[in-house]
Amino acid sequence: MIKRMKRVYNRKGITMIELMVSMIVLSIVMIAVTAVLMPMYRNYQKANNLAEINIILDTLSALVMNDIAGAISIDPPSGSTESGAALRINASFDIIYTVMVMNTDNGNSILMRSARGGEAQALLEEEFYKNNSISAKWTVEDGLVEITLKLTSAEGEWERTYKARPVGLEQRVT
Repeated sequence: MIKRMKRVYNRKGITMIELMVSMIVLSIVMIAVTAVLMPMYRNYQKANNLAEINIILDTLSALVMNDIAGAISIDPPSGSTESGAALRINASFDIIYTVMVMNTDNGNSILMRSARGGEAQALLEEEFYKNNSISAKWTVEDGLVEITLKLTSAEGEWERTYKARPVGLEQRVT
């Protein structure tokens, strides 16, 4: 009988209890690692979204401000796309740019730009406007143009104000 018990203890391998204990320990470790990594991943996503929004606002402002830089006149001297107004920039090379907002099927607003006689084109890809909306507000005083772009998305609202003094802008704005 003692020989038989020695044979049982000398067998190579693991028992079912050892397997269960190791699985429980592994589960606890995995839960702890997940609990630590998930908040870090959420913070990364928020920072990434904020950086993308900053790039979008900078790109939009660069496009609009570039159009304004060569303006001879700006009409109307103040307004907001939220009230349905469109910013018309009369450039020195006899092209009129219109910066306006058009509503999409899902109710979001698109910032558009068109040249005289041309078809209006969105300043960003259509995919962007599925979850985001943009509006613009502007004033012109003493030759200084101030534009505020407002981006609204599911994550919140961001607003940026830019100022520029167009080289060719007349003192009186039409």
